[in-house]
Amino acid sequence: MARVRNIGLPVNDSERKGIAYLARELPANQVLLTNLELPTRNGFAYEYDIIVIADYAVYVLELKGYRGVIKGNALEWELSAGSIVKSPIPLLTTKAKIVTTRITTSSRSLWNVWVRPMVVLTDDQVSVRVQDPMAPLIKKLDESVRTILTDVGRSGLITPAMSAKIEEAIAKQFLPLKRDKEIGDYRILEQVNTNDLYTTLIAEHKLLGGGRRYVLKVYTLKIYDSLEEQKKHQARVLREACALFDLPAHPNLVRANPPFPSEDDKIVLPLEWVDGHALRGLLDDKQTARTIPVKNVLMGLCSVLKHVHGYGVIHRDLRPDNVIVCPDGSIRLVNFDCAHLGGQDMGTIATRVGRTLDERYVAPEVWMDPANATKSSDIYSLGIIFHELLTGRTPYQKIMEVYKSKEVKSCMGEVRPEIGGEAEKLFLEMSAFEARSRMTDLSEIQGRIERLV
Repeated sequence: MARVRNIGLPVNDSERKGIAYLARELPANQVLLTNLELPTRNGFAYEYDIIVIADYAVYVLELKGYRGVIKGNALEWELSAGSIVKSPIPLLTTKAKIVTTRITTSSRSLWNVWVRPMVVLTDDQVSVRVQDPMAPLIKKLDESVRTILTDVGRSGLITPAMSAKIEEAIAKQFLPLKRDKEIGDYRILEQVNTNDLYTTLIAEHKLLGGGRRYVLKVYTLKIYDSLEEQKKHQARVLREACALFDLPAHPNLVRANPPFPSEDDKIVLPLEWVDGHALRGLLDDKQTARTIPVKNVLMGLCSVLKHVHGYGVIHRDLRPDNVIVCPDGSIRLVNFDCAHLGGQDMGTIATRVGRTLDERYVAPEVWMDPANATKSSDIYSLGIIFHELLTGRTPYQKIMEVYKSKEVKSCMGEVRPEIGGEAEKLFLEMSAFEARSRMTDLSEIQGRIERLV
C-alpha cells in the first residue's frame, strides 16, 4: 500500500474514492501527496488533486467523477447530462510543467525527473469519446494504476533518496488546498484557466442559487506602477466591462454583470456562463464540423455585429474561439478584451502583455496597428469565418501572404464548386485587402447569406 501524505483533505466522494484506490493498489515505496495548491503572483492558486512519486516518473493527477459518455474535443467536453465543460487537459499540462520546474530547480540530482499529467476518471462505467491528440492522458482508475506501474518513463529509476528530495521540494512549496473560496457575492466552483491577462473562474452567486453559473474574469492590477500608469491599466482592464455592460441586450451577445473590486489589486468581471461549444472546437473535429449550423452562425454574427457597431464598439478579435454555439443552434459572441470603444484608443489589455491577435482572421490594417480598426475590420474577419465554414479551411495561414499579393485569395470554387460563384464573390467583397474596398452593409451581407447558405 502506497504512503499517503495529506497536504490537504478531499471534499467529495470521487476524490476519496480515487485516493483510496490508488493508495491500495500502488506499492509501499510510492508516495501520494494529496489536495494541495501552489499560489501564483496574481493571487490565485494552481490546484492539485494528487501528485504521485512513482518508480520512474512523477504523475500529476486530476480526478474527475464524471459519469456516462463523455464526448468532445481538445477544447471542450460534453457530459452525459448535456452540460459543456472545458477540457481539463490544457490546464493540467500547465500544472505538470510547473511541477517539473519546481522539482528540477530544487536539486541538480532531479534535473531529469519525468513529470507526466493524467486525467483520472473515477466512475466505473464512464466512457470516453474525445477527439483530441492528448486523449491518451485520460485514464480510468485501473488504467492509471497500470500506467504508473508499467511505464518506465524516460529518465531512469527514481531512487529512494531522489523520492525524498522530490517530496521535500513539493511539501515546502505547496500549501493545503482551500476549497471554500469566495469573491464578493460569488462562490468559486472551478478554476478554468490562468494567463498573463486574467484568471478565469466558474462560480455561482451565493444568494441567487438555482444552479445558475457565471464566468468570472479576475484581472490583477499593477499596484506598484505609478499612479498614472495604474489608472491607464485599470481603464484597459475595464475595457470589456465597458463594452459589454453599456450595450443593450442582444440574443447573440454574452451578458455581463457590473464589475467590482476585490482585495486591493483585483477587478472582477462577472459574465453570463454560456452552455455551448466554441466554434473553434467544432471546426477542429471532423465529426462535429458536420453538425455546425452554418447559416445560424453567420446570421447570428451579422446580427450581433450590426448591434455592437451601432453603439460604436468594434470587436477587433472576431475568430472562432470567441463564438459559442449553443445547443439550440444559436450563437453568442464573447471576449471583448480587444474591443475598440470609439474615440481615442488606449491600446488593448491584450497587447500590453505581448499577446498578438490571430493572423488568420485579423484584418491587415489591424495587424499593422490595432488603432486602425474600423467596422470594416470586423467584416473582414467575418468573411474569413464565412470562408472557413464553407470550405473547412481559412484562405491563408500567414498574413504576409496577403501583404505580398495585396489580396485575399479564395479556394471556395476549388473546394466547393457547387457554391463557388456567388459565395466566392461575397467573400471577396467582405475580405478585400483595402478597408475602403470592402462592403460594409451588414444587412446586405445578411440578406445575401440568407439566399446563399
